[in-house]
Amino acid sequence: RRGGAMALCPEGTTHSEPMLLPLRTGAARIALSAEAENGWSLGVQVVPLGLWYGAKTQFRSSVLLAVGQPFGLGAYQEAYTRDAHAAVDALTERIDVGLDGVVLQAENAELLGGIRLVAEWTAPAGQPLSLAERHARSAKLLAAYARLRQTDPAGLEALARQARRYARTLRALGIDDPWDLELLDAQRGRVTWLTLVLLLTFPLAAAGFALSYGPYRLARPITPYVIGRHDTQTSTGKLITGALFVLAGWIVWAAVVGWLFGGQWGVLLFVAEPLLAYVALRWGEGWREVREALGAGWLRLHRRDIADALVARRRALAEAVLEATEHNAAV
Repeated sequence: RRGGAMALCPEGTTHSEPMLLPLRTGAARIALSAEAENGWSLGVQVVPLGLWYGAKTQFRSSVLLAVGQPFGLGAYQEAYTRDAHAAVDALTERIDVGLDGVVLQAENAELLGGIRLVAEWTAPAGQPLSLAERHARSAKLLAAYARLRQTDPAGLEALARQARRYARTLRALGIDDPWDLELLDAQRGRVTWLTLVLLLTFPLAAAGFALSYGPYRLARPITPYVIGRHDTQTSTGKLITGALFVLAGWIVWAAVVGWLFGGQWGVLLFVAEPLLAYVALRWGEGWREVREALGAGWLRLHRRDIADALVARRRALAEAVLEATEHNAAV
C-alpha cells in the first residue's frame, strides 16, 4: 500500500549449490493473497533478482545484482479466484523462469567456476571485463556449453581440455590474471603512482598492521569452528568475529599505551586505530596489485618467450571459444 519493496528468497534457505533449489510457494502465496485481499488494486510487481559474487567467501569482494524483467499479477486474478493452489503453483513456476534468467547455473560447481574463468580469459574486446560484463559473458558461454554438449560433444571436450591445460600452466607459474602480461604497458602509469603512494603511506600502514593484523587474521581459523564450514555464512562470520577481535585488540593496545605513557595517549591511540587499520587494509590491496604487475613485468623481461607463449595461448583459446559459440549459435 505504501509502495515499498519486500525481498523474499523463494528457495527458503541459503546455500552454495551451483543450481537453484526447488522453489517454495511462499513468495507466490504472499503476493497473490495480498492482491486478493485488496481487490487486486495493489499493483504488485515481481522483480527477479540474482547475486553474482566476485569471490563469495572473500571479505570485501565485489558482488553484482542482476535484475530481471518485472511482471505483474493481473494475469493470475481469474485463476486465483477459481483455484488458489493452482494459481500459486503457476506463479511459482513463473518466478522460477525469471530467476533462471538472472542466476547462472550449472550441473556442478567445477563447471560454473570454469565458465567464469574462461569468460574472463577470453574477452573478445581485448581487455578485462567488468563484473557485469563477466556475468553476461558467463551466461552466454553457459548457454553455448549446453548447446555444444548436444551438438558437438567431442569439440566441447577438446575445448575444455585446452582451457584446463591453460589453467594448469597459469597456476604453475603463479599467475592469477593473464591479462597482466598484455596490459603491462597500459598499467605502467597506475603502477608507478600506486608504488609512490605505498612508499609514502608505509609508516602508517606498518602501524596499522602491527595494531590490527593479528586479531584480524585470527578470525579466519576460528570462524569455521564458531559457525561451521558453510560458504554462505563464512564472510558474515569473518566480519563479526574479525570486528570483535580487532576491537578487543585496539582496547588492549590503548590500555597498554595509556598505562605506560598516560591516559591521554591511550585515548589518542584508540581514536587513531581505525584510521591506521584502514590505511593498512588499502595498503595491502595496493601491494597485491603492484606485486602482480611486477611479477608479470619480470616474466616479460627475463622470460619473454614464456610470456609471449602465454599471450598466444590465451588468444588462441579466445578465438576457439568465439568460433565454437558463434558457429554453434548459427547452427
